[in-house]
Amino acid sequence: MKKIRMTNDDVNKWLNYKNNYKVQPTNDQIDLIVQLHAKYFNHNEYYPCTCSPKTWNQWIAQLDTVYNETRNSTQT
Repeated sequence: MKKIRMTNDDVNKWLNYKNNYKVQPTNDQIDLIVQLHAKYFNHNEYYPCTCSPKTWNQWIAQLDTVYNETRNSTQT
């Protein structure tokens, strides 16, 4: 299975998000999560319900995996 890699611009955006992490994300951070997840997991942009953090946490974890794989592949 082909590994997903973030662009340098997206790596920088995600790093900025991680460095400014808050339990309650800002609207800009929510937009970033939605946009990047749609881009890297090949689906239309949509905003999951905020009534349950399950999907949001899953998306953040998946984006962290892509980010980490991208960073690891550029360091070798």
